[in-house]
Amino acid sequence: MTAEALFRPLSAGQQRRLTGWLADYVSAPHPELGRPGAVCPFVRPAQRAECLELVRVRWPRGGSAAELERLTHRLMDRFEAGLAHSPNPSLASVICVFDGMGPSEYGLVDEAHRRVKDTAVEREMMLGQMHPACEAPSARNPLFPVNRAPLPMMAVRSMAFHDILFLHQHPVWFEKYRARFGSHYHAAQRVEPELVRLFDSGALMAAGGSFC
Repeated sequence: MTAEALFRPLSAGQQRRLTGWLADYVSAPHPELGRPGAVCPFVRPAQRAECLELVRVRWPRGGSAAELERLTHRLMDRFEAGLAHSPNPSLASVICVFDGMGPSEYGLVDEAHRRVKDTAVEREMMLGQMHPACEAPSARNPLFPVNRAPLPMMAVRSMAFHDILFLHQHPVWFEKYRARFGSHYHAAQRVEPELVRLFDSGALMAAGGSFC
């Protein structure tokens, strides 16, 4: 099955729920986030540039983590193929709803995210897992489960400069980030101090040291 046939537009009800959630939660500030600004500052610019796509894929009854991993790889392939046609590839992103997935299966989204993350970073992509029971914490407040969403889904976008927040603690991920964005830190006085600290932490860890 082609990617075009596999991934389909959202239903009218899904479209209403997701667009409302994106406007009222994702694009708004939150007191538990640990920083000012929107929960995800990426979403509103992507919407304005018409670079955010919302799709769904049918979730098979009794589907496994391996099946969800396969679907996530297909989603990344679809995202990558669409970059050449995007009005702004740096803002391009896609959110895929797993249509028909029940609450007892939400943990599979977290498991697929763990399984695919290495490959995503190697391809200079970032994955975000989201569902109603998601426990993934905010980067700046580990007590805030920031990825709670009304539907089970996975988001894919290109790696961005601020992703040092998510990549500094894993040497392989950090090296991929440094290859793409390390030159920005040559003028560290122009970079937010917290990001510089995390970059230095990642560099020390990648060199085999420790950071306190």
